[in-house]
Amino acid sequence: MDRSKSWEWMADHMPRVVTMIKARRAKGEGDHINECWRRGVLQGEPGWFWASEGSVSVGVPAEHLLANPVLVELRKQFPDQAMLHLKGDE
Repeated sequence: MDRSKSWEWMADHMPRVVTMIKARRAKGEGDHINECWRRGVLQGEPGWFWASEGSVSVGVPAEHLLANPVLVELRKQFPDQAMLHLKGDE
């Protein structure tokens, strides 16, 4: 398999994020996740899809997330945490 053209590597490097995505799909959010992925990852639009686990990130965060002092401090205190933010999440 050519991993440069596949996102299957996420299961190895971002397992908690993949679990979060699967849980949200199970709740019926698949269409929203697909749109967020398309716009945030494939098209690089900020604020649509951002996932981070340890030192690996996918997508483009919204500026307000990067400027949030609480989030900045939590990321410092817990550098291996997993985060998933989709458009519309608070």
